[in-house]
Amino acid sequence: MRVGRKTFLLYASLLPFFVLGFYTVKKGIDEYVLAYRPRPELFPRQEFINRHGFPADSQEVRIPYQYQGEQSFIAGSLHLSEGRPLVILLHGTGANRQQLVHEAIALADSGLGFFLMDWPGHGESPGSISWDDRERKALSEVVHWLREGMPSPKVAPLAIYAFSMGAWIAASSLEHLDGVDSLVLAGVPADAEYGLNRTGGVLGYWGSFPARLVSWLWGSRYWEKAPMDEIGRRPHPRLLIVSGKQDEMIPTSESLRVFQKASEPRALWIAESAGHGDYLRADPQGFYEHVIGHFMQVDQKR
Repeated sequence: MRVGRKTFLLYASLLPFFVLGFYTVKKGIDEYVLAYRPRPELFPRQEFINRHGFPADSQEVRIPYQYQGEQSFIAGSLHLSEGRPLVILLHGTGANRQQLVHEAIALADSGLGFFLMDWPGHGESPGSISWDDRERKALSEVVHWLREGMPSPKVAPLAIYAFSMGAWIAASSLEHLDGVDSLVLAGVPADAEYGLNRTGGVLGYWGSFPARLVSWLWGSRYWEKAPMDEIGRRPHPRLLIVSGKQDEMIPTSESLRVFQKASEPRALWIAESAGHGDYLRADPQGFYEHVIGHFMQVDQKR
């Protein structure tokens, strides 16, 4: 069967649209799998106690919160060090609290307390994932419970170590962080444009359309409260920005944009050999000096 020249040209002209349509669907699915699919993996608590020195006296707790009429809870591991700062650890996308377990151990080894939590839809915390108002509500209730609702003696001050999208939520929740005296934002994006356009590849903004569409269909508008803007317009706790010089996901230039918008007191640590998140592994001495030291300064001022 012969295909006429006009028919061939018609099909050839439609080919880019078919390719773009396939690209759009694939990108949308990839974005969903990466950011919005629930992560039900359980935290292997006993394994880490045995293998990595996770504090054996830590408690497994569930902190209740309500979002849009739905009762839920945040699951986490709580280690108290009486009278010393307690650091809330916030993991990033597609992970659970296991992602920051070594940072938690480093805090405990330095005499600090911690609350190592699972975001909604991650680990042992139920709920959907939006990286938006649900997570901000959950963080607000965690801070309130640790400050006011714990049955054990109160700990002061509270601090936060937040990584990647966890840092995004912390930076966009400043109005809910009453009682938090110190904040570390590690691998924090300045705004959504870099990340979204990065997913778009050579097509930039238009290539990022699937990611935006999936987020919109999922009910998330996380890009509307960018860390750079929120840090610039609101009072914030004493701040440390952490970035890895080798980070290809959230480059140092993004973290610098947030740092430049921040008010004093603020500090910046760029770990020369670190990528996205491996600051403790790549530079243990720097981590203890800058991150642990940041929390210790709050303790010394009491």
